[in-house]
Amino acid sequence: MNYYTNIESGLSEGQVIENREKYGSNTLCSTKKNSFFSLLLESFADPIIKILLIALAIKTIFLFQNFDWYETLGIVIAIFVSSLISTLSEYGSEKAFSRMQEEASQSKCRVKRNKKIIEIPLEDVVVNDIVLLSSGDKIPADGILVKGSISVDESILNGEAKEQYKEEVRNIVTDKNLLYRGTVVYTQSGIMQVTKVGSDTIYGKLALEISEKQPDSPLKLRLAGLEKVISKIGYIGAFLVAISYLFSVIVLKNHFDFYLIKETLTNIPVITGHILYALTLCVTVIVVSVPEGLPMMITLVLSSNMKRMLKEHVLVRKMLGIETAGSLNMLFTDKTGTLTKGKLEVVGFLSGDLSEYQYIEDIKKTPKLYQHLEDAILYNTEAVYSNHQVIGGNITDRALLQYLGEKEKKYQVVHFYPFDSKNKYMHTTINKEGKTTYIKGAFEKILPYCTEYISASGMKKKLYQTKKLEEKIKVIACRGIRVLAIAYSPGEMIKSEFKNLVLVGFILIKDEIRKEAIEGVEIVQKAGIQVVMITGDNKDTALSIAKEVGIVKNNDDLILTI
Repeated sequence: MNYYTNIESGLSEGQVIENREKYGSNTLCSTKKNSFFSLLLESFADPIIKILLIALAIKTIFLFQNFDWYETLGIVIAIFVSSLISTLSEYGSEKAFSRMQEEASQSKCRVKRNKKIIEIPLEDVVVNDIVLLSSGDKIPADGILVKGSISVDESILNGEAKEQYKEEVRNIVTDKNLLYRGTVVYTQSGIMQVTKVGSDTIYGKLALEISEKQPDSPLKLRLAGLEKVISKIGYIGAFLVAISYLFSVIVLKNHFDFYLIKETLTNIPVITGHILYALTLCVTVIVVSVPEGLPMMITLVLSSNMKRMLKEHVLVRKMLGIETAGSLNMLFTDKTGTLTKGKLEVVGFLSGDLSEYQYIEDIKKTPKLYQHLEDAILYNTEAVYSNHQVIGGNITDRALLQYLGEKEKKYQVVHFYPFDSKNKYMHTTINKEGKTTYIKGAFEKILPYCTEYISASGMKKKLYQTKKLEEKIKVIACRGIRVLAIAYSPGEMIKSEFKNLVLVGFILIKDEIRKEAIEGVEIVQKAGIQVVMITGDNKDTALSIAKEVGIVKNNDDLILTI
């Protein structure tokens, strides 16, 4: 297989069909799903159900003639109702989980085909596809990095928290350029050529080898302990009752007369009747000691809670997950997309002279300022327009490109350094006025290196109002708005060596809080669970969101930054 072909044009439609037929699709062969009957059988493993089944078996086999039909019918109903409700709930949840997995498999990635960049579902990826990777992307299949350099989080495969650095290595396949399905691009960007898909990938093979095994829940462990206690008490009690009865009818009733006792013991029909009755008393004691309604009550409660959570769009695959959640004492939550809607929107622009603009049309009234802003957004991004839709990049890139609108690129990119979560910025050099480098990122990383700014008239002026800008940005950030700085430098700039930058301005981005998040946090906290928010946003922005949803309530609450 030639690993370094079709990088620029990608595969044609004919090659896609040919490779799919030859090497297979990118779908994973999932393990066999539990059937309704298999789940029903699993429900009989409940400790209390086991005792009831043993008692029912003894009554059925040994005591058929003296059947206590009402008691036996009660045991059968308890077993049937408890097992059926549990099975129906888990079977429905399994189906919902399968649907969720199918939806997850429809995640998309960017590939080059027919000399165009398109977005396709992961399942449509084939061997030799050219995949474009950027920060935050999940790698869709195993392959070779044929262009660029990236850092990859491979913890899903090897458990190592430290990211792995991958770079282009020509003509050989080595660990330095091998990429694996399921891993995530941590920083930078590159181009990958797919070599293995579906179950042939490392991830696919692991998925086939590892069978899912559910650990025992805290409640099940307690029931197992209760089963042992009940069993001991029941068996000891049953043995004592049986011995007492036999002693009464054999010894006491015969007034301790040895000959009468001997006659009773040698009378087979009589002694058999006494033994059968003693067994009846044993089973009665065991059945009475077992709370038949307990498993049914537990199943009904868990099933009811499972349905209530499903109505709130919370999928619980196994009922044991509900009662296990009762052991939580700390809950970690993301911000974007969890506490907030996850749909970033540009809500304004702040220039270096403290002028605020809400709409892009307002900025266009200052042509030179707008031109720098347009070039900074258009070239300093990993998102692109395809079929009049913004695809690729992270949600910030997509929000900025959406705000700018679909524009045609006029300049050639000389160097592109993608966003790095450690540095918190990205920059691009283009062939504009010789060479111009645009920088976009966290304002605290860029503003200190700015010595000039673009005024409303389009002129470059000395930047003296840095403190005023920082104060203004802090006020904005305290409203829960994220602030990104845009700057440029004439000429080509060496990576990470900023100096004498010209400030274009600050882009203001807002992610609205989910209304239900406030109520959700309050309910969790009332349950005695501490809520901790983790985010990569600016401290002031994160603090504002945390206060708004109720995670931070006073000045004594701890806020950590790195």
